[in-house]
Amino acid sequence: MPRANEMFRADSRMMVVFGALKSKPQQLTFEESLRFVKKVKARDYMLYLSLFNILGRMELSQLDAYRELRLLFRNHPDLCEELEKFRPPAPVKHVTNNI
Repeated sequence: MPRANEMFRADSRMMVVFGALKSKPQQLTFEESLRFVKKVKARDYMLYLSLFNILGRMELSQLDAYRELRLLFRNHPDLCEELEKFRPPAPVKHVTNNI
């Protein structure tokens, strides 16, 4: 765990990644998030940089960032499948009764 903490501090962009990706009701661990990011980096460094680019865009909602990541990983079915566990919950629509 100390090594993971060093990596987390060494690259502050990691905070953006883990903050944006950990929104599912079941709690994902730091290690799971880190493992996913490492898998992306090992696959393709440009894909890794694009991941950070998308997650660093503060104007995107979590759902929009997720959708962009799905597009980014469209040619990598295993990454798309793994990304599912980071999918943010769908927004709840409130129904108003106009009686």
